[in-house]
Amino acid sequence: MKQRRFLTKGLYEKDRRPLFFLKNEQIRSKRDTLIRNAGWYNDFGQKLGLGDLDGADLLRIYSNIPHGEYFIALYEDAARRFDISNPRKSKTSRANLIKDARYIIGTEGIFSISRNSGNRLLRYEINYLIVRVLTESEALDMIKKAQAKITWI
Repeated sequence: MKQRRFLTKGLYEKDRRPLFFLKNEQIRSKRDTLIRNAGWYNDFGQKLGLGDLDGADLLRIYSNIPHGEYFIALYEDAARRFDISNPRKSKTSRANLIKDARYIIGTEGIFSISRNSGNRLLRYEINYLIVRVLTESEALDMIKKAQAKITWI
């Protein structure tokens, strides 16, 4: 299947109302924010933008994300290190991007990465959203399988 990518590098840096009604450098109320100053990336490691995300943002992304694409939100300090789209600037791999992800959102659901090698939750709820917990290898496999089915144009 051939498909055009919607989540592309710098998507939210342009002055327009892009997908999911997110705005670059957006600030959410402290009470509602799930992740502050998150770096927003696509599954190829290209930076889309940055800003706070709340439960309503995660739901809008999940409800509208194009098939085969992933929106990855990194913790603030991790987001400063990444630009895997330019290998000369960084030696970061997709595996390292996933390792520091707070949320991964795709058509399959909203996911969080387990930091615990022992017993882990399989899922949890935030503001009525079900977040499934994956290991790093499960998340990488999920993204690789989805990308293998699509030819990007």
